[in-house]
Amino acid sequence: ARSVGAMRLLCLAAVLVLCSGHATGLTTKGPHIVDFYRKNVNLKGVAWYGFNVDQYGNFLGMGGNYDSINRDVRTHLWRMQQLGFNSIRLPFSFGILNNGVRVRPSGCTVTSKQDLINSVLHPGFKSKVPTTQPPTVKGGICNAGMPTDTVWNQYVWVVNIAASMGFFVTVDFHSNKNGDRTFYNPSSFKSQWSRLLSDILRNKANASKIVLEPMNEPDGYDCNWQYCQGWGSLTSFYTQMMGTLNPLCPGCLVLVEGGGQANGWSNWGDGFTTNPAVIQKIRGYIKTQGKSLYADATPFFKAIHNAKWRSQVVLSPHVYCPGVTGALDRYAGNGLYEHLDWSFGDKQTKGFNYQGTTRQYAVMLGEFGSTLANDKERTCINSILTYMNNYQPAQYKHLPITSWNFWVWNADSADTGGLLGMGDWRTIQWQRLDLLSSKLQLMPYYKFARPSRKLSL
Repeated sequence: ARSVGAMRLLCLAAVLVLCSGHATGLTTKGPHIVDFYRKNVNLKGVAWYGFNVDQYGNFLGMGGNYDSINRDVRTHLWRMQQLGFNSIRLPFSFGILNNGVRVRPSGCTVTSKQDLINSVLHPGFKSKVPTTQPPTVKGGICNAGMPTDTVWNQYVWVVNIAASMGFFVTVDFHSNKNGDRTFYNPSSFKSQWSRLLSDILRNKANASKIVLEPMNEPDGYDCNWQYCQGWGSLTSFYTQMMGTLNPLCPGCLVLVEGGGQANGWSNWGDGFTTNPAVIQKIRGYIKTQGKSLYADATPFFKAIHNAKWRSQVVLSPHVYCPGVTGALDRYAGNGLYEHLDWSFGDKQTKGFNYQGTTRQYAVMLGEFGSTLANDKERTCINSILTYMNNYQPAQYKHLPITSWNFWVWNADSADTGGLLGMGDWRTIQWQRLDLLSSKLQLMPYYKFARPSRKLSL
């Protein structure tokens, strides 16, 4: 039995944890994402866009028939859960949140529970059924309870619903220089981010479920580590945003994307290379291609090295195949592995050394996916999955990347085709889902559900 003194020490430790900045939410420990008990957490996420583009009446970009399986947020989220996702990424732009077309709760044909269950039955595991009941669409009204005053409040409502269902929710500013110009006014941008996060955190339970992504693909705003209009540099952007957001939510992870290295095989959103020899080599290569820009990420890692919030930073590169990047080389095999090591793999394993100390960084692949339309795409995505699992040759060894966001749930993605079928916006694209479950440890219900002769209604 523990002594009274030992018990008091345990109680004191518990109080200290609850009073710390990470009493709820997530943080990092070296290269790992952990909860406030320091237990490893793996985020298996899917993006669902709609609040970053004008929806013209299609809430969250939902198409297909006016059935609840197509139009009801809770029903979509239930299906995602049955397929194993525990995280969702919700892109937005302030332009849409402030001025977008509002969508009202509407009458819809209620999809039967039997049909909903059938919709997530894997063709190879039809004897196994979900153990969680589908949501009820009361009164034939899809999205009942959704506010109708502003798109801003509709976004917050979706975040609340997803978090209440147990999802980690990535709040992702997702636009570019041809879209939301708010970005170029730092004061307004920080103010609106603060307001949005404060609105989300009015529901105190959300604090343990929110992940922040201040900016999607900085290259879309011509931002890089050395220059960023209005902000000075991408380094300055991130340090200012951390200073704004971290005090509001100390337990929120912040996903950081790279920029200014797209000329050297990086996809937009990637670009964390700091090795001087590698940078010199790539700058020499791109000069032969008639290009000049290849930004050095060293200033960023120096700037955050001793920041009090550094443990909330997660590197979140985007890695895609030639169908998106147009790459002619280094999109598969050793060429890809070497490039990914240069960019972020070395930050995860060797870490970044500065002022006599070395910091390792957690990595969450922020976007990836493929249409799987041809041999080049299939070769590329298999190489990406190989790297994520750390199965590549020994010279490129790093730690497995166990947290990720797949692009995307929506059926109409030209980049990856999405996890829903374009024909009806409801049929699961099992070939893509099977890659995630077989290669990246996504755990759909049928991987652990017991066989059943009878569907549970």
